[in-house]
Amino acid sequence: MAAWVGPGGALGYEAAATGRLGGMSVWQYAQLTITLDAQDQERTRTILWHGPEGEVEENLTESQLSVLQLLNKVGKDGWELTSQEEHRPQADAHTYWDAPWTLTTYTFKRRVK
Repeated sequence: MAAWVGPGGALGYEAAATGRLGGMSVWQYAQLTITLDAQDQERTRTILWHGPEGEVEENLTESQLSVLQLLNKVGKDGWELTSQEEHRPQADAHTYWDAPWTLTTYTFKRRVK
């Protein structure tokens, strides 16, 4: 596709020919899950890497890495963070901040070559 410069310096591209679709990207997805047991006095943290097939590929619980270090570790392997979700169950006796446990899920994608 040829690029052109429009009014005010805006960059534009010629439209694709009618009836022709461009190539589509294929992506793999994986997840990093971190579970924190707040009822345990040691506040046990479990960290699991779920690969593209959904299985646990790596147990990182003993790694003692911070969340930032974990995100950079998978980023070095070409994974791009797409979403983060946190789940904290609330019982009648607990508030959001005293949840008995939390589960944080980071979802990543990587282009298949």
